[in-house]
Amino acid sequence: NDMRILTGNMWQSSGIIYHTIQSMAASCLAKNFPHLAAVAKRERSHAAEYLDDRVNAVVSKEERLLSLMLLGHTASWFDPHDLAQDQFRDAQILTNSCASEMQKGSNWHFFEQSLDHWAMLLAFLTDKGVDSNLPPPSIGPEQPTQGQMPHPFSGISHQLVRLVTDTGRLVFRTRKRLLTLRYMTESHMEDFRDGLREARSIERRLFAYVPMDVSCMVDPCDASTTLNHFQQMDQAFQYTTLLQLYRAFPDLLAKRYQPWNKYEILLPQAAHEKPTRQEMDIWLTKLAMHILSMLQEIPFESPTRSIQPFIFAAVSGELKYTQHLVHLSDGVPIPFPHIDHASIEVARARQFTLTRLSAYGNILTVDKVQRILQLINCVWDALDAGDSDVYWVDVAYKKQLGTMMG
Repeated sequence: NDMRILTGNMWQSSGIIYHTIQSMAASCLAKNFPHLAAVAKRERSHAAEYLDDRVNAVVSKEERLLSLMLLGHTASWFDPHDLAQDQFRDAQILTNSCASEMQKGSNWHFFEQSLDHWAMLLAFLTDKGVDSNLPPPSIGPEQPTQGQMPHPFSGISHQLVRLVTDTGRLVFRTRKRLLTLRYMTESHMEDFRDGLREARSIERRLFAYVPMDVSCMVDPCDASTTLNHFQQMDQAFQYTTLLQLYRAFPDLLAKRYQPWNKYEILLPQAAHEKPTRQEMDIWLTKLAMHILSMLQEIPFESPTRSIQPFIFAAVSGELKYTQHLVHLSDGVPIPFPHIDHASIEVARARQFTLTRLSAYGNILTVDKVQRILQLINCVWDALDAGDSDVYWVDVAYKKQLGTMMG
């Protein structure tokens, strides 16, 4: 892929890239060889010295940008709390400053899409140090250059990555405002109305989105993945984004509600009558289960596993058991799980989530995966305690459980 080609061409002649990938390699091996953890930190520090111009060496813009991308995406390997907003801001400034000259080179699309993917991962977790002046995505199918490789971070769905980012920024801004709101004013009401209008606009763009034709892509010739895997991930992200809109802005789902039909997810019809809260919750649970079934069809060995953790976290709040009220001897009703077919399917979906994420811990950095599992388990604990309104974005923000999920 493009990242391997770039690093392969640079690492022997570039000090900053050499130290960056040495840091990454040592970090990956530190689980089995603990003494390499210190090596990883030392190499990362050396790479940072190049970025800070503390080393007397000429560093090209491409070298600097590639190092920023890699150091930013791997910051959570060393500290799961580290979202690398500073590196993101520096990478965004550098990309914008050299856009005109870089567009003449073949590496521009790699850097542009890497930055967009990074923005997507940050969008649901923070608004600090994140500049939102990305160009708006166009509507309709992407027009790839014949022979384009799938991007190692975002797959093939560049337009969709930007749609997910727009959704994340809107959802995070709205949920943060609700969590910190003490008194409601007319200004707040107008903000929420603006948010709903923006959500409707994103919903329309999601319905209009047409994925890139994979026949124009170069097959990565990887025995463990196919272009179809990227296609499946593309659709899974599209559905996951729609789910976030409907959870944060339930009026959108109420307006198009029909009994669940997986073939009509992107073909909405006007609701015949206003659905109940329970009906909408069931619809969202079935959408989440459908998304997870798509991931189950992709072998664990597929490299797309690196972009799956975000989806596991984003659908976790919909994996709720059917509950009914049980009256105690003192007459106080409490919610109690009802073991029916739907609850059994939810249990299986939860187990699949835990199994696959735990397996990722043998490949990805353990602390980072544990942070994602902790977030998901906190969501499920709240659901099982009767909090049907729990939302993963709120939990990540309040409990500071956000980490780079890619």
